[in-house]
Amino acid sequence: MREITFRGKAVDKRYGWVYGYLEVFRNAMGKSTAVIHDFNDWNLNGRTEVEIDSVGQFTGFLTNNGNKQIYEGDILRGKIREGFGVEETISHCIGLVFWEDEEGKWKIKDIPSGELWELYDYEPCDEITGNKWDNPEILND
Repeated sequence: MREITFRGKAVDKRYGWVYGYLEVFRNAMGKSTAVIHDFNDWNLNGRTEVEIDSVGQFTGFLTNNGNKQIYEGDILRGKIREGFGVEETISHCIGLVFWEDEEGKWKIKDIPSGELWELYDYEPCDEITGNKWDNPEILND
């Protein structure tokens, strides 16, 4: 079974990125507030308010060495395999991870070309280059 995990940038910058379960509140004025609950601390001390626009979900995929989770909004460096056998081609790319609502799939958008690939077509990547919040300059290259 896939683990449903979220991350978000803490409103209080001292805490950096926070990982855990997501809860979103909407006040009477319609303003939304996002809170992530730390997995290890379910009391009020384990709740951290995060910037709602920075929230990303764990894709269920890991980097090639298996030690880093890949989240929505991550920027990956890796290879795309297309075709089979003698027709197979491998392209190198750097892309942004996002959720495609229409197809219900995790995808990668190649930054230079704008081409889209399914995340599972991405050969296991060795490197998470950054993310769209901490490294927006990569998206503009």
